[in-house]
Amino acid sequence: FPVTIGKSYNEKAGIRCFDPVKGNLAVYIRANNDRRISSWPSGDILATVTWDGPWEAWFLEPVPGKPEYVALRSFFGKYLSVKGINNFVKADADTIGPNEQFAIIANLI
Repeated sequence: FPVTIGKSYNEKAGIRCFDPVKGNLAVYIRANNDRRISSWPSGDILATVTWDGPWEAWFLEPVPGKPEYVALRSFFGKYLSVKGINNFVKADADTIGPNEQFAIIANLI
């Protein structure tokens, strides 16, 4: 379903979420139901909240040798990963492999 890549600064709440490893600002992903894509300490991914908090922060990392792809690292330091034959996602990978590579395709204008 459609998602929107949000600003890394929540102007309403005055929240800035910095990457604890590299110091970059985060991106937030909003689904069409206005809920943010959140990671949980367990690696579960939910879209239940309407605010940009730390658990909703995703840090984009380039994939070496593949400039068209990024890996999405959660606030908890784990990478978003496509799992199993049902292709569900979970943020539980420690390293970037083939299942942790994503292309960001969006019209932000």
